[in-house]
Amino acid sequence: MKKILVLASAFLILTVAAGAAYAGEGLGVYFGAGGSYAFECMDIDEYNGYYVSEYGISPELDGTYGFYALFGARIPIPEKARVARLFYFELEGNYLPGFEGSEESVLAATKGAKLDVELDVTTVTGAIKFAPKIGDIEVFRPYASLGGGLMIGEITTTASYKGFGVTGSNTEYDPCFKAGLGFDYYLTESISLNMEATYVTGFHDLDEVRYVNGSAGFAFHM
Repeated sequence: MKKILVLASAFLILTVAAGAAYAGEGLGVYFGAGGSYAFECMDIDEYNGYYVSEYGISPELDGTYGFYALFGARIPIPEKARVARLFYFELEGNYLPGFEGSEESVLAATKGAKLDVELDVTTVTGAIKFAPKIGDIEVFRPYASLGGGLMIGEITTTASYKGFGVTGSNTEYDPCFKAGLGFDYYLTESISLNMEATYVTGFHDLDEVRYVNGSAGFAFHM
């Protein structure tokens, strides 16, 4: 919990400071928040440094719900350029607790052995968004985004056999990559409904952490 509070505080300070700077220049700034559901695309066979598939156990993790907060601002491209007002930079924090899985051994020699797994994922990412304007009145604006940042994966495992159990946990910090498609639907000039689908994957020790994150929320545009 302390880790989440520290990340949230740092994210808030950065967004407020950046928002004040950009707003002073009259650029398009927005803040948003919402919920998400992550569809896992993982094939994890290593837990806390131990390969368990050789023991006939390889739990598949379920998807999980989460939430996000973001700050975005239009990239200051000269107005004369054709692509002016189409590119944005976005900073996002996303928390996905509780990817869970459980499986018993299928091998005769280890029958009755069970492994329970829980994975919590936090990402702090930056991305470039390309958002073409459709029509003279801004009501619907699709976009594509590409970026990356930091992924924090905390995995907790409990191995049990014939009434005995051992629990261990491990936390890894590694880079991550994301690519997304989405749209903003403007309810008013300053409030939009946002929906997005994003593919996220970690690297190094978190290279098996992959998921498609579907999110929905609201943004306030300055």
